[in-house]
Amino acid sequence: MEHRRLADKVSRMPRRVTIAVGFALLLALVAVPLWLCRDQPLLGDNYDDAVYWSSARSLATGSGYRVPTLPGDPWQVKYPPLYPLYLSLAWRADPQFPHNLPLATALQAVLLPLAAVLLLLALRTVGCGRAKSFLLTALMLGSISFALSGVILFSEPLFLCLFLGSIVAMERAMASPGPASRWWAIAGGILAGAAYLTRTAGLPLLVAAPLWCILRRRYDAAMRFLLMALPAGAAWHYWAALHVKASDGGYLREYLTLIATNGFIGNLLIQLGALSAAVAGNLVSGVMNILGGTPLQHVFLIAATAGCIRLGRRRGWPLYLVVTALYIPMLVLWTYHNLDRLILPVWPVLLAGIAEEAEHCARLMATGIARHRPRLAPAPRWLFAAAAMVVLIWNVQAGWSELSAVVSLRRAQRPKQLEAFSWIRSHAHSGDVLLAWKDGLSSMYTGVPASRAAFSALMPRSAEDKALGEPLSAMPPQYDRALLLLFASDLEGADERTRLNSLKALAARVAGARQEYASGAALVYSVPRPVSPAGAVLRSGLTRP
Repeated sequence: MEHRRLADKVSRMPRRVTIAVGFALLLALVAVPLWLCRDQPLLGDNYDDAVYWSSARSLATGSGYRVPTLPGDPWQVKYPPLYPLYLSLAWRADPQFPHNLPLATALQAVLLPLAAVLLLLALRTVGCGRAKSFLLTALMLGSISFALSGVILFSEPLFLCLFLGSIVAMERAMASPGPASRWWAIAGGILAGAAYLTRTAGLPLLVAAPLWCILRRRYDAAMRFLLMALPAGAAWHYWAALHVKASDGGYLREYLTLIATNGFIGNLLIQLGALSAAVAGNLVSGVMNILGGTPLQHVFLIAATAGCIRLGRRRGWPLYLVVTALYIPMLVLWTYHNLDRLILPVWPVLLAGIAEEAEHCARLMATGIARHRPRLAPAPRWLFAAAAMVVLIWNVQAGWSELSAVVSLRRAQRPKQLEAFSWIRSHAHSGDVLLAWKDGLSSMYTGVPASRAAFSALMPRSAEDKALGEPLSAMPPQYDRALLLLFASDLEGADERTRLNSLKALAARVAGARQEYASGAALVYSVPRPVSPAGAVLRSGLTRP
């Protein structure tokens, strides 16, 4: 008996070694981006990260859940608090900015292996075998969208862990007998509530999971899930409702403003195009440039949809597929157009759908080949597998190259930006407010409250940015002067001097603006209050990155 047990252990060792090596290779896909961005050189480029980071500081210092970089130190009622609370660990360990940024990167890095494990488990719930799960997880981790979301201070990694953890737990609740089922359902509800406290994009999970249980006549599991999940979401919305008037913000106001700007149908068409582009771009890096304007990107979305339907029919509609069926319409109805990042929570399912369609095509091709050359019947399947490996290598190479180029550019720009920040820190008055595109970053380096909304109201921006803009005259009364901060890096195209001259020409058209500081990369203008609301959008030959 002992010899048999030993033999079984030995026989399992190669499989365990293979799994360990495969998982190590998965982690290697995110290790390079993490090292490139270890000190957060892209902080402030995407707005959300600076807001999360500043709110984390507010929580760490005991000031409440606020956005301390904005004028008036308003309450944070837009983003749920769990991710800033997690980031506040870095501020508590080291309160010195920017010295504490590597700690923030370390907190992101801790989440990525857990996200990879949960991705593998979640893909198994939709019917993917071990090899396919590893391949699809590699395609997910190797995409530039995931790399950026993992290394920038975005809430996606934490949300993904909680979101996928809840889905896996609920699948286990359905499959487990007796008391174990109850505990899995409770765990699924707790994780779903925590996911919603990380991103309100977790709403489809709160709806899908109990509905999925009810359709399987597991009313007890649905009740336990809801009892654990709903209090967290209800508490967050109650708190936000108590504080929303003080800051006049939140997703609802922003959504209604942008719908009024674009129109419901116009926004819907924009989002459908953005969804197709996001599916194609996440699958093959740079594919939109390769297609050269031809509308072939819709083929990827159609394939993903057809494959998901095929998977659902074959597997009895697993929870992850049901959640995806609710999540995608939510994105289409939303107003944020950069869907490459927003589809990440359900991107593994869409990948599985594309893989299912590829396998279906391979089977059809193999059937035809087998009639004439039976030995070549497996060739289509191996061809698609090879294509997937080529796509993976292409995506990783393209993603690392793109990220390396952007990081190198930001590192080169930062010393000149620090000179401007230093001047502002030395010359700003207590009643000043910064008008800057990278408002959160600028405020953290200067100690002066900053506003992107006021910048958008004053300077040339898109119609959507203008709609969300806020004139200086609407600022809290303690602010009597604005410092308009312009960086050459706010624009792209041409050389730095040309961009700066373009910014000078735009600033000259701002009523009352007076130049206070100039360098080879930055301009600072003082603008007295009140400022007239922005009128027609000014035109520039250059565009923001």
